[in-house]
Amino acid sequence: MSSAKDDQQNQVTSRDNQSYQENELQQTSTPNKEQEWIDFVGRNYDYYKFKWLKSDDPEKALTWNWTAFFLGFLWLGYRKMYKPILILLSLYLGLELIELLTVFDPTVTVITTYFPLIIAVFLGMFGNALYYRHAKKKIEKIRTLYPGTRMQINLGGTSGKGVITAIGINVGYAIIYAIAFMILTNGSILFGTGHSALGVSNYKQSFSHNDAIYYDVRLSEKANADHLDVFVYLIDQDREKQIGYFEQEVDSNTRGFSDLFITPYYDYDGIITEADHEPKDIFNPGHYIVRVYRDTELLSEGHFEIE
Repeated sequence: MSSAKDDQQNQVTSRDNQSYQENELQQTSTPNKEQEWIDFVGRNYDYYKFKWLKSDDPEKALTWNWTAFFLGFLWLGYRKMYKPILILLSLYLGLELIELLTVFDPTVTVITTYFPLIIAVFLGMFGNALYYRHAKKKIEKIRTLYPGTRMQINLGGTSGKGVITAIGINVGYAIIYAIAFMILTNGSILFGTGHSALGVSNYKQSFSHNDAIYYDVRLSEKANADHLDVFVYLIDQDREKQIGYFEQEVDSNTRGFSDLFITPYYDYDGIITEADHEPKDIFNPGHYIVRVYRDTELLSEGHFEIE
């Protein structure tokens, strides 16, 4: 009976050892293959080897990398992993385009706002796995194309130029987004809670009654006038009710402008309301539409909600 238990235990131990040995072979335990990985990884090879040996499947393993978490795309560029940069930025650009097309839908805006943090956490958790997959693929390719050489040193390792490339890719992304922003927001009015010399920021659709709201008006063509007419409507039971009007002074050559729209800190000075034409608190909870006209020609339109 004892002998049978010993045999069973030996079989389990044998399987464990076999799994370990297979894992070691996968991690290139032979001197020649080990040197290939040393040459390719270069700096901090011992760190990455330690992380990769923690799992039987390092291509999918979760092992934390603080450098990848904090430096993100710069770390990817430093390790010459440009494909993940392009994929992640493409996903982010897709989200931001959806945000523009939905005019800053609250749900999409929340996702877009936290997506950079999601990317950082993802790279922190799976950066080592991504690098293992990248290194393994490159080493196998080098072994096929350049047998008997140490091209891993040239094609692998770290790269300051890679960091610059990563920055360049991000700059390219920013340019693409800026162009898309101008095209997709043409003839629209956007609303936000921040304002600076660069214009309105923190774009959103829904506001609380205590928010100061700024509006960013993007005209469909040049103003060709020294002032434009701004009308404010409340959606009441699927009907538009005009509740306000004011004139906005502009440069005749402008294609857009931004300014304070409403603020909770003082009466809505300058807004002409119905009946008595006296400024008063007209922005109760509800859905509002704002339209900008030059005489009778509509140049821009947008909407917002006060909860």
